[in-house]
Amino acid sequence: MRVPLLYPVVAVLHPLDPVATRAVDPPGAPTQGYDDILGEPIPYDAASGAATDTRQESAELRIPCQVEVMTHEELQQMDTGDAPLSRYVLVFHRSDLDNLGLLDATTRKVSIKKNDRVSRIEKKGFPGTVTHPLDHDLFVYKIEPGSWGMGPDGYDLELCYLATRPDAMK
Repeated sequence: MRVPLLYPVVAVLHPLDPVATRAVDPPGAPTQGYDDILGEPIPYDAASGAATDTRQESAELRIPCQVEVMTHEELQQMDTGDAPLSRYVLVFHRSDLDNLGLLDATTRKVSIKKNDRVSRIEKKGFPGTVTHPLDHDLFVYKIEPGSWGMGPDGYDLELCYLATRPDAMK
């Protein structure tokens, strides 16, 4: 038995490219644009005095998903707090991820990573037709399995929790 997505839409995801980001040499220290320990781009203070991001991204991906909205009680239990834009959870189907090459062939782990960016949600089958405009980009906070006991991998769904970036990085 396979668990389907009930109301599919498309998330437009921009994967963080750690290699290209690491190659950015921001002024001053540090001398690379990627923090290997935190797994995220290193901001630096541009000549304007504003925080500037060294983020480099791979080509955007359009991934079918279902959008879930977390309740206030669920948000209180998460590290991201109860910011209005940390409420979204994307539900991906593993067969869609597999078709897009986003599952490792050997380990079957998802290649979507923390700090990948979601820029918009589009209507499925109508690329460019935004169903819900986002005031801010959202970033992958964590991704974990869902629907235990279903599908060939033991679960069919992946839950992708989203959060906003700190104000200094907007």
